[in-house]
Amino acid sequence: MATTTASHRSLQGFILLLISALLLLISAYHGAFDFKHGSAKVSFTKRQLDLETVPSIPVSTIPLKSIGLPFGSQHHTVNFTTKSEDHVKRHTKQHLKHLTQRHVKRGSKEDFDYHKGQGDIAYDQMVAACESSAQDFEPSALGNGWTRQKDIKYPPENAWVDAVKQLAGEAKVPTAETSFYVDLHHDKDFINNQGQPVKLVPNKAHYAQWFIPASSAIIVAATRSPYFEVKKRFEFDGKPVPSSQQINDQYVPPLHRWSDVTWALWKEKGGGNDLQYIGRDFIANPRTESVMQYIFSQAGKGDEPPFPGLVFGMDSDEGRALLGTPNGIGAARLLIDRASELGRRDIRIHIFYSEPDSPCMMIDMRPAQPQPRALARRRIEPPKTPLEETTLEKLYRVPHELRHPAPVKYRDELPKSYGLIDSDTLVKRDAASDYDKALCTGRAMWDKITAAFDGQGDTAQVFPILALGNGWTKKDEPQTLDSEWLQYFDTKLGPDKVPSRDDVRYVTLVQDEAFYNSEGEDVADISGTEEAGTALYYAYYIPGISSVVVKNMVSPANVVKNLFTAMGQKVPSNAEIAANYVPPLHRWSDVTWTVYADIAAKQSCDPNALRYIAHNYIINRATQVVMAYIFQRKSGGVDVPFPGLEFGMDSEEGLALLGTPNGMGTGWLMQDRAKELGRRNPKVTIWTEGAKAMMVWDLAPA
Repeated sequence: MATTTASHRSLQGFILLLISALLLLISAYHGAFDFKHGSAKVSFTKRQLDLETVPSIPVSTIPLKSIGLPFGSQHHTVNFTTKSEDHVKRHTKQHLKHLTQRHVKRGSKEDFDYHKGQGDIAYDQMVAACESSAQDFEPSALGNGWTRQKDIKYPPENAWVDAVKQLAGEAKVPTAETSFYVDLHHDKDFINNQGQPVKLVPNKAHYAQWFIPASSAIIVAATRSPYFEVKKRFEFDGKPVPSSQQINDQYVPPLHRWSDVTWALWKEKGGGNDLQYIGRDFIANPRTESVMQYIFSQAGKGDEPPFPGLVFGMDSDEGRALLGTPNGIGAARLLIDRASELGRRDIRIHIFYSEPDSPCMMIDMRPAQPQPRALARRRIEPPKTPLEETTLEKLYRVPHELRHPAPVKYRDELPKSYGLIDSDTLVKRDAASDYDKALCTGRAMWDKITAAFDGQGDTAQVFPILALGNGWTKKDEPQTLDSEWLQYFDTKLGPDKVPSRDDVRYVTLVQDEAFYNSEGEDVADISGTEEAGTALYYAYYIPGISSVVVKNMVSPANVVKNLFTAMGQKVPSNAEIAANYVPPLHRWSDVTWTVYADIAAKQSCDPNALRYIAHNYIINRATQVVMAYIFQRKSGGVDVPFPGLEFGMDSEEGLALLGTPNGMGTGWLMQDRAKELGRRNPKVTIWTEGAKAMMVWDLAPA
């Protein structure tokens, strides 16, 4: 018995020695290990790594015992991939479903609204694209920085075979002979866009997808771009992230975007301009899945429907939101960049499940049919019983304590005390996301403007001043500018150019009458109701110094949207609003140009010389957030007095300001009046006057 006890003790001592040695090894190598969990790769280190397929949500530190992994209750940072390196073998994801689920934010209305905005921008660019704008790459360009780890004939899963069969018919069913599976990895040194050799930094950039020209289809298995990898690396190292232009020029191969890589391979595999279907297999991006789950929940579809699932066109909010997700935007980019080859397309997006817990998306890009005549017009009446909540906050974008319970018909003085958003609020509101969204919008707007400068695009309608008699009440009187603007023009133009009271016409326009819409139908006025708010444009017009100073602007289109929202009804599209619910002369850019040209003619000035467009006491919260974000980033605080900061359209800040609500009107005016104004080189200046936010656009001739 004693011998047995001693033997046990010796064994226990030996085990303890082994454990101690193992712990010393772990300490020496900083805990860096890789091991296999089923067929899925799981790694943990002292430093937090990037997710391969779920990049938008940071990985948390999780007790390993809580997810059934070794090493008991020790805490490590876990990085897992939901697809094996062999993307053809789909069983990998089955082992890690329980891991991915705890990290995916599902059913977020906030995500839906954000990506709806992104989808609106992408769709507008698709509609505006009339010729291809991207460089054509030969497949040989993939030899610069890329390795084809797989390039084989191999069919997609049965769920995708069935989906293509339902959409395209029996004749286009994918087979092993017609399907090409290509797995690309960015794993070699390369020459960048500036002709400089670049040493590869290890990364996880890869594109894995099926090309099936006989079925007019591409099925995407996995994507992670080199551009994204560069951004994550700089963020991980705590360094300032380079601008988009710097990344494209210096840190990635010339052929790196998914849309360019995919188009080059599509052509290599014999694909033509008949590409119609782009499938996204096993979506793991949390933002995309959040939008999909929100749509499923709103539709009452919580049972993971198989194909065809739910389908939405671009005339729906759901369709636009899906197009704007990370898994939809690539198809939009492809259509924009290859507009000459692919032509105009009518997009429908299916969302479904190929198997339990495997959300998928099929983007059906069928050739567009001629547009039918617009829907029959109808008139709307103000609601008979006012709603409990006033919409004054929506109208003026002011804080809760400044709400007023009564309808606002005429209001000469607006609140000026709420000021800019402070640094704490910037963090709470996620100002960086607001800035990025404005930057996307501004880039799209600048593309339209430069195209208009080149003589492309439609010519805007010219309205006579009498058109303001349809639905608008106009007041026009001389008035002295505020001291801030006298100071600005004194600094910009010199003291001899500072306008006097007689040089300035203060024009107030309020939409407060019934009107005829674009179809010639009589429409009851809704502006001025408590639920809708009041459509109005107030501005100082000074043709003698080629200037307009905007005091306040609330468009009739926004008033209509407010009313439908307040009534709990689906908000009509912009095209429906323009045709049905507003006077023909209703956009700020058209109204401002019409009034300015009329006053300029009366003062014997050239309206085409318009140069300065100023925004007085900006109260739009979206614009304020972008301005405050720029102030914080450039000056370290949100209070930047005159002369402030100036940016051109060659900077991200300038483009982001163009994409704000207070910048877009000037953008539309430059685009629509490109023939009259000629090519311009705009710069924007922003500053603060106490708590007031100020913005001026200098549209200098190019």
